[in-house]
Amino acid sequence: NDSTEIYLQQAAAIAQKSDNVNIQSIYLSLVGKNFLYAGKLDAADSVANVGLLLNYQKDSVPKGKFYNIKGNVAGLKKNVHQSIGYYLLAEKIYSPIGDSAAMAGIYSNMANAYFSLKDYPSAHQYATKAYGLLPSVKDPNIKTNITVTFAISLNKIGRNDEALPIVKKADSLADAAQNKMAKLATTIGLAEVYNAYHQYDTATFYYQKCIDLSRTLGVKHFELVSLMGLLAINEEM
Repeated sequence: NDSTEIYLQQAAAIAQKSDNVNIQSIYLSLVGKNFLYAGKLDAADSVANVGLLLNYQKDSVPKGKFYNIKGNVAGLKKNVHQSIGYYLLAEKIYSPIGDSAAMAGIYSNMANAYFSLKDYPSAHQYATKAYGLLPSVKDPNIKTNITVTFAISLNKIGRNDEALPIVKKADSLADAAQNKMAKLATTIGLAEVYNAYHQYDTATFYYQKCIDLSRTLGVKHFELVSLMGLLAINEEM
């Protein structure tokens, strides 16, 4: 559509401002992530496509970021098997060079994809891999997301008693970092875990808190997940 074309032109203009391919890829990945968080999925996908077409010559490592964005877009569009395919392409790039921080993010995203397929053992397998690589992750937002995903994976395989202290630990990390995006992830994590405990009043409190924070930050994805959670609680009651 027209708006996607405008986003694509903006991304291309950013890429042309520098002769350094790595700088171009960093700019583009930031633009792509911003579109992703804002729920502008076609724009994020278009930016990732521009990023994949940059002239990397022998160094194709930056491509991993764009496969990751495309994986996120496909997952949010409910093309879950396609999203896993993109994450595997990213894994092929990061695994040989031992980029543990990048691998942790990819594995956590794969866990979320398997949640969508309701394949909870596979989700837990990848969430555990991601959580094992947590010490290598510096970004507080990604660190918190990985911790929350691991907690939810425990929750989904019936290990609720282990899930709650882990998601509370993640919530403390988010508070310490004063990171609103991280706080968003832990709020949905707390809602999901309390929902699994059938503590519906507490779960509802956290889902509503997540919706409010999502709207403040302009992040559509968590708002939709929270609304789905509230819907499920209303059906239970």
